[in-house]
Amino acid sequence: MSELEVLNQIIDEFHFEFREYSVNQLLSRGNTVFDKDKIVLLNLRSLGLTQIPESISELKHLERLNLRENKLETLPDNIGDLRTLTRLDLNRNQLIELPESIGNLEKLEHLEIRRNNLSILPESICNCTNLMKLAVGRNQLTRLPENLNRLTKLEIFDVRRNFLTEVPENLSGLVGLEKLILRTNRFSRLFEDMTRFPRLNYLNIQKNRIAELPRSIVKIEKLERLDIRDNYLETLPDNIGEFKVLRRLELECNRLRELPDGIGDILSLKDFGGYNNFLTEIPESFSKLIKLEKLDLSHNDIKILPSLENMTNLREAWISHNEIEDFSFDVNKLENLEFLYLNSNNITQLPENIHKCQKLRVLGLRHNPLKEIPEELSELPSLERIEIDTKQRTLIQDLKIDPSVIEVKDYY
Repeated sequence: MSELEVLNQIIDEFHFEFREYSVNQLLSRGNTVFDKDKIVLLNLRSLGLTQIPESISELKHLERLNLRENKLETLPDNIGDLRTLTRLDLNRNQLIELPESIGNLEKLEHLEIRRNNLSILPESICNCTNLMKLAVGRNQLTRLPENLNRLTKLEIFDVRRNFLTEVPENLSGLVGLEKLILRTNRFSRLFEDMTRFPRLNYLNIQKNRIAELPRSIVKIEKLERLDIRDNYLETLPDNIGEFKVLRRLELECNRLRELPDGIGDILSLKDFGGYNNFLTEIPESFSKLIKLEKLDLSHNDIKILPSLENMTNLREAWISHNEIEDFSFDVNKLENLEFLYLNSNNITQLPENIHKCQKLRVLGLRHNPLKEIPEELSELPSLERIEIDTKQRTLIQDLKIDPSVIEVKDYY
């Protein structure tokens, strides 16, 4: 039987809820590809399918199968007979389990099973040793397979939004990992030895219950982005400055009261997020982060801010909702600054040379006891918005500033 005839048979066995397809109509949907008389890519996306017939295993040359956005609860037991399959997309179905035979897909490189109802992954999935991407986010997983460390070619592992409580030690065997996404689970800690990820550049552990980071985390030598938002962190490791290539550090919505002095030694840092913590001061070493492009320290209790004057790459500074009084340092070198939010502080005076920030687009000043607003603001060619409150209106009404850029509000 030819593969075109097999496809005809498959269609005959389908039960479409909304419409019926002929072979030609199915092929015309796009992303279904023939190589001579062999089907190598089959797109069955968004057809309302509730089951896949076992005859699909007769497509002996199939390399890519797209079954996303259907209503599948199970797969045929012989799905593992598709030995040439390299990509399988099962996202947005209603799968409650995977057959053990999925472990026979030895050529499988990409497996996506996001947004299903899986509570467990079969151990046999660890036989798919050519897997490069495994995405199982938004399921109901409570544990991971014991032999996961066999997947040494895995580059992307995404288990976000499950019910996992422990980061398994065998993750450290995934030496090919580049992206590890553990966000929105119930982890309370990471394992102590984080040194076995020689290629990891992105680690996301957002929205868990982690109160402490292991000191070994700085030994992930290629880590460029670390997302620890929405956890229970009260302190950071004192060796935090040993990160070599970290570019983005996201610490928002934790319980941090201070930052270690070593934070200023992460000289590669370009994006620092410290929003909504309990920080009262920032170490002087912070001034050494001259590659910073985005800084968010808003919604803390900071009273004294180190000088930002050498951060010549800074484009965005979010410092609103603190207790800062002095913001009078030299901004002459901040030639790339576009957004400066100072709302809800105790600032009485702006830098005299703030007009040197020629790229400044937005300046937030609301709810500060300012004594004056410099006339030189009118010299800013890129200015799009100045945020003030009604009490500050008298400070600006006689200045030669385009009224269209002035936004008066009494709330933030």
